[in-house]
Amino acid sequence: MKSILLALLSFACALTGAAQSPPAQFASRTALIIGISSYSKPEISSLPGVAADMKSALAIAKAMGIPDKNIVTLRDAAATKDGILEALR
Repeated sequence: MKSILLALLSFACALTGAAQSPPAQFASRTALIIGISSYSKPEISSLPGVAADMKSALAIAKAMGIPDKNIVTLRDAAATKDGILEALR
């Protein structure tokens, strides 16, 4: 899961040119961090490391200069298709 979160964060940065943004543009950076640790199907085991992965992704976003107000986290039941689409708007 950690690699997926980091890959999504890296992809988002590549799309926005974050690696090359001057400090004046930090205010426009955004991050969407999604973590799913429990599933509705009982045959799918819960993932106990998701909370730590999301905490790491949040630290990475902050280290990249993304303002707190521009960081959205969705976890478990909030990480629906509608929730994700709304967060991307």
